[in-house]
Amino acid sequence: MKSLRYWLAVFSLVVAMGFNNSAAAQPALTTHSKKAVELYHKAQYFYDRYGYAMAITSLEQAVSIDPKFVEAYLFLSQMYQDLLQFSKAIEYGDKALALNDKVYPEIRFSLGQMKLMLGRYKDALSDFEQFEAIPKLSPIKIAFTDSLMARCRYGIQAMEHPVPFNPVNLGDSVNSEYDDYWPSISADEKTLVITSNIPRDTLLPYSEKNRQEDFFISTQKDGHWTARKPLGPPINSEINEGAQSLTADGKAMYFTICSRNCNIFYSKRNGDRWGIPVALPEPVNSRYSTKQPSISPDGHTLYFSSNRPGGKGGFDLWLSHLLDDGSWTEPVNLGDSINTRGNEFSPFIHFDNSTLYFSSDGHMGMGGEDIFVSHKLGNNIWSKPVNAGYPINTCQVEDGLVVSAKGDHAYFSSVREGSRRRDVYMFDLPKAIRPTPVSYIKGIVVNAVTGTPIEAKASLVDLADNKTLMEASSDPETGEFLVCIPAHKSYGFTVEHPGYLFYSDNFMVSGDYGIDHPFERVIKLVPVKAGETVILRNIFFALDSWQLLPDSYPELEKLIGLLNQNPTMKIEVSGHTDNTGTHEHNQQLSENRAKAVVDYLVSKGVAASRLTYKGYADTKPVADNSTPEGRALNRRTEMKVVE
Repeated sequence: MKSLRYWLAVFSLVVAMGFNNSAAAQPALTTHSKKAVELYHKAQYFYDRYGYAMAITSLEQAVSIDPKFVEAYLFLSQMYQDLLQFSKAIEYGDKALALNDKVYPEIRFSLGQMKLMLGRYKDALSDFEQFEAIPKLSPIKIAFTDSLMARCRYGIQAMEHPVPFNPVNLGDSVNSEYDDYWPSISADEKTLVITSNIPRDTLLPYSEKNRQEDFFISTQKDGHWTARKPLGPPINSEINEGAQSLTADGKAMYFTICSRNCNIFYSKRNGDRWGIPVALPEPVNSRYSTKQPSISPDGHTLYFSSNRPGGKGGFDLWLSHLLDDGSWTEPVNLGDSINTRGNEFSPFIHFDNSTLYFSSDGHMGMGGEDIFVSHKLGNNIWSKPVNAGYPINTCQVEDGLVVSAKGDHAYFSSVREGSRRRDVYMFDLPKAIRPTPVSYIKGIVVNAVTGTPIEAKASLVDLADNKTLMEASSDPETGEFLVCIPAHKSYGFTVEHPGYLFYSDNFMVSGDYGIDHPFERVIKLVPVKAGETVILRNIFFALDSWQLLPDSYPELEKLIGLLNQNPTMKIEVSGHTDNTGTHEHNQQLSENRAKAVVDYLVSKGVAASRLTYKGYADTKPVADNSTPEGRALNRRTEMKVVE
């Protein structure tokens, strides 16, 4: 059983509401055997002193003397329930009812509850229906029973209509003989980090007290996961670390450390070295439990679970935004669409930055915590969550799901046939709960002259609304970077660093193009110097016209920023065409397009004395004009540093 936290909480509520099914308090007994009665009272003595083993032995002797001793079976059911051995508790409770269902009919509630927990939905529903037939039940008991009956009916329906599910164990390279769980992946699926519950001391028995949660990392090469390695210090320590979230590029990680309280920490990787973990400041961390982070692909929004005030139930999902000065905004509750009077855990915001997966025991599910999916409709406005379905969800607790950038498969941990304990699995995600497919651009940024890596800023911009969607910094030691690109739109991509001309590119991810074959680039940033040229790939004009289109504005703002950073720089803007049409027409078109760019810059405050323009028509092709792709490359706007 993966976790009992949900059911333990429910059992506590049951006791508080007066559903306790203890038979020890029954005044009249159904046996006439004095020896059986003596053993029964002896069991009560041991039970009151937590001597469960002796109490069980006494009761088993009692029912061997009188197999129709109803109260002894009820008492055995109670003790096995206390010991969380629910199959045995059900066995003895059902025996008691079969002998005489009038002695303690209220036991049907706890029997139904345990059967629901074990996924015996039809049996549980029958017990709940018979329990509600008991006269004079309080309205609160009826309402609570109705809610559990609804889960039974949902479980029956879900099992009759299963979703496709083919979990594949990631094998010995990732999984160990201990509990392995909470996978997190980079967008390119080359980096996998898991939490593993390992012994503190391998010479001692593996017990609850001899356990420690640490991180292990594996990388994918040629379609296979390499042997996992511990992250080691300074991240792994003598206390428990877990519930981690890798950034999209795999270069940093948010994770949970719990001692007296649970808080979120951050560590950044330079090359192969992880930095010292730093606790996030208030208001993210507080005196309340804050755990299970998920960082958005742009690195700007952190989702997490917390029991802080202002929530809808026990643990809710919250978000906080990272500001330019490194501080975090006051956390905001994700609202009634996501959060319930129950508990919401393990958020995962997909690489599309709009699809949220999470676990909940408050939304309608199969009994414990189920996995749900919701889509962002606006600023912290979410669609009604959809249950991931059976057998992804079961009567047990499902959590810690992450989904690949492409959106076609997912990773999670589970106890399945063939697993040693909890193992990490991968499975194809049903189409109904898939996110928007995401591609990515990855590569390295280097100095075009020296070839040395540069820590540059890479930005992906939605050209239609001039909104920066994703940002990333290249690794200062290797120059490596990764930026996610959602499908079905046109995006502008720039890489910039002070003292260099910016790099400009354009991507259109349509259908499977770019999803199955992500973009890879070696970007050579050119130091600012006279004579150097940049192609402005995101300057767009109306067809056969020099009218600037609004999609050009993000690129033009980058150009203005470059001019402002270098106040003595003068540039020439040049227009270029393909060889379609007459040279005279192309000359006029290219010159007027270059002039349109200069006029825009002047309108935004750039001194006209720093700007010149020229049209070159089709005289300087950069590609073959015999193909549509080549002609598209030749139709371009360039910027050259004059002085």
